Amino acid sequence: VIGFIAIFQNSLLLSIGYATLILISYFIIAAVYCSKCLCRDTCNHLFVGMLSKHLSRPNKSPYTKSDMFYGAALPIGITVFLPQFWLIKSPVLLFSFWVLLLIGAAEIIFFVCKGCNNRKCSMCR
Repeated sequence: VIGFIAIFQNSLLLSIGYATLILISYFIIAAVYCSKCLCRDTCNHLFVGMLSKHLSRPNKSPYTKSDMFYGAALPIGITVFLPQFWLIKSPVLLFSFWVLLLIGAAEIIFFVCKGCNNRKCSMCR
């Protein structure tokens, strides 16, 4: 949301494009990366877990480097690094963005993933 606000202050069209990229990224993560999770029915990450159940059938094959890059790292990287150009123009928004991002990442790593039983996932190790 903060990245969207920073971009919106400069361009309505680009901010809509960024919001669209965020939605597409969540769908990619849920459909590609989370499709291999055998714990989707009890996923602690409510939104992505529920979305994943409806987008694809469970895939029991092991995670590949391609899954990790295209299914998680690339979509997350795009949503995190794309708004930096606009965020740099506002130190308050930049600081808020990174603080909230780090809080969210810590919550996922220390609470959501720690409660998961999917030992194939690199986040649960």
